Amino acid sequence: MAQALDIGRWDLECEFNNTDHRTELNGVDRLIVRRGQPFTISLHLRSGTFEPRANAFTLIAETGPCSSEGTGTRAAFGLSGSVDETRWSAAASCPDGRTVSLSVCSPPDAPIGRYSLTLDQGHAVSLGEFVLLFNPWCPRDVVYMDSEEKLREYVLSQDGIIFRGSYKYPVGTPWNFGQFEYGILDACLRILDVNPKYMRSPDEDCSGRRNPIYVSRVLSAMVRDAKRWCD
Repeated sequence: MAQALDIGRWDLECEFNNTDHRTELNGVDRLIVRRGQPFTISLHLRSGTFEPRANAFTLIAETGPCSSEGTGTRAAFGLSGSVDETRWSAAASCPDGRTVSLSVCSPPDAPIGRYSLTLDQGHAVSLGEFVLLFNPWCPRDVVYMDSEEKLREYVLSQDGIIFRGSYKYPVGTPWNFGQFEYGILDACLRILDVNPKYMRSPDEDCSGRRNPIYVSRVLSAMVRDAKRWCD
């Protein structure tokens, strides 16, 4: 019979994970990771030690208000010998006997957005929330880019140039994209959560967020409509 871990506290290792996932420019006060890439959580035991065969538990990752496994907005998975970067998976090690290093990975086609993560070992322990983003560094993600120069330009750059005028006489203008300013990521996620498709069918909309084309069309439509209201 599986024995429950006596967990005193846990650490989402936000600074380490965000830096590893190249999201630290969005801040390190919360967990922001990219799909298809493992991240680490530390479980600090109050008593006892971790034994892989004796301490079995299930992790549950959920996004949206009415998540389901059928739409891919909910996943329940146990420990494996190693993480599988093609699906929701987890592996654990405990080098000092008292701190469990939990490695968790999402599939490269998981819906992006806000997630909750729960550890279930007969009773549920909420490990907290995290934000999952597209991953242009992951070859299995459809947004993958194989050029570090383009990744710096299109993903990580805070400043750039926009062009105005006609196609014969374009004029370059310096521009601050402001994508890493405080509140911008939350604003983008909020826009997704108030779009008409979400209002009609939240789980279907959240499931559709696995597709960058769907996400970009929803955001474009919401920005277009907002501009129309302002005009």
